[in-house]
Amino acid sequence: MALPIKKIYIDTKYKARESISNSNFKIDLPQTLSFPENSVFYIDDVSIPHSWYTIEENVNDKLFVMISRIVPDEDNSGTAYKIVTISPGIYNGTEIALEMQTKIRETIFNVQFPDVLSVAYNNRKNTINITINYTDWHFKILTEDDISTKLNDTWIGDSYDSNNPHSINDIISNNYLNSPFYTLSNGYTGGLNLQPIRNIYIHSSLGNYNTLGARNETSIIKKVPVSSNSGDYIFDQVLVGNDFGDCSKQTLRTISFELKNVHGDNINFHGSNLSFSIIFSKMNPEM
Repeated sequence: MALPIKKIYIDTKYKARESISNSNFKIDLPQTLSFPENSVFYIDDVSIPHSWYTIEENVNDKLFVMISRIVPDEDNSGTAYKIVTISPGIYNGTEIALEMQTKIRETIFNVQFPDVLSVAYNNRKNTINITINYTDWHFKILTEDDISTKLNDTWIGDSYDSNNPHSINDIISNNYLNSPFYTLSNGYTGGLNLQPIRNIYIHSSLGNYNTLGARNETSIIKKVPVSSNSGDYIFDQVLVGNDFGDCSKQTLRTISFELKNVHGDNINFHGSNLSFSIIFSKMNPEM
């Protein structure tokens, strides 16, 4: 049995009306396609805009901070548990340090102890530094483990979803297992990573789910390395002959696609369109 089609060109400008976005969309085919045994497909001619932000709202915009006196007050009134929300946007090192400092000071405000924390960017080392300005205070920047356990059930700040906290930790390289206390003489220092997405994972209803992702997903049909800076386009092509997916005995009329980061979040392309091609072929059953 012959293939019903050799190639499909995909462009989000012509996505189906019920599509959600350019990273979560459907393509309606003009006819039903039925693929025979030993049918495979390749994702080729990928063209994706690097149009997402360094900080995206409800993706990586939350800094979790616990601050207190080193010798606690009797009523524990000097302790604060705060979620600092950073504004979405594209940042360089100096800009994100200033934004973090501004939002920290707006969120953690005490008339008697103004400007309790400072944030600075070290250009030579490409690090972000968070320091406290009073000798009798210390603070924690919660790690992913701290966030997931809600500081071993001691968190009494605003509520949040521990399974999807939208933390900024990947940006500031806060990858410790448990967060230490930082003091005047020993502030927080972490490498600054302004490229939060290293790879784009294309998920689809196309294929017979014979791949396995980093989070045990089975719907990934292509991993596209991010090879360009913000404002440019990412191009990717088939480089090896065995980089195919199996679509044997699959019948298609509508194909759905989602483009996600490694955490499973849909990537926000802010209205920019992307495109790629699907090439179909028949594999030698003896291979």
